[in-house]
Amino acid sequence: MPLCRLCQERPFRSNTMHHVFLSEVSVALILQQEIMRGLIRNNLVHTDFYHMFQVKNFSHLFLATAFVFLNTLDADGAQKYTLHENGLGPVTIGMTVTQASKALGIELRPAGTLDEDEIHCHYVYPEGKFGSIGFMVLDGQITRVDVDDSSYSTDTGITVGQSERKVYEKYRNRITEQIHPYIGKEGKYLIIKLKKDYQLIFETDRGSITSFRMGKLPSVAYEEGCS
Repeated sequence: MPLCRLCQERPFRSNTMHHVFLSEVSVALILQQEIMRGLIRNNLVHTDFYHMFQVKNFSHLFLATAFVFLNTLDADGAQKYTLHENGLGPVTIGMTVTQASKALGIELRPAGTLDEDEIHCHYVYPEGKFGSIGFMVLDGQITRVDVDDSSYSTDTGITVGQSERKVYEKYRNRITEQIHPYIGKEGKYLIIKLKKDYQLIFETDRGSITSFRMGKLPSVAYEEGCS
């Protein structure tokens, strides 16, 4: 395999690199080790490259890899958190977008420019990138979290793509079943009541989980999000 998979997929932007400065050699060495370990953990760099890096001081390459690592993973940083009865990781239902962004350490923003009629209810995403997860904002507060792929899990370990049996195993007698409004009898809404006015809803299709969401009523019950 190539030593650096990202090198073939994403060119470095050298103009950005001119603005990266390290004032202390000791800090640079610590960052060098931690960033390279992070690249390996995320399967972005081969271990042979790490050992080679320990032998020589590739200062320019270090800066480049640091830039790629930070630029690539920041938007996905929320993935280390799980969905729980209050929200996602440090983000709790009722927070403003500013508060949630600060808690995550990632800017949450809409995927595009909002029309006037979307200000009341809209979604925000990590770095504005529509994808695995979305936060519903209703009247300025986050009221719901939607998960659409296996990048995120519940605090009970359930992910998109797993069998609906996992939901029954984890939540047992707390489940209320409904026929999926769009799929019909082949699909289900598996609704779990959390604390007062809060729900966790799994959508399934032919026995497999296709998405899930949690939040506060009435937002969490909206079948088409803000539409």
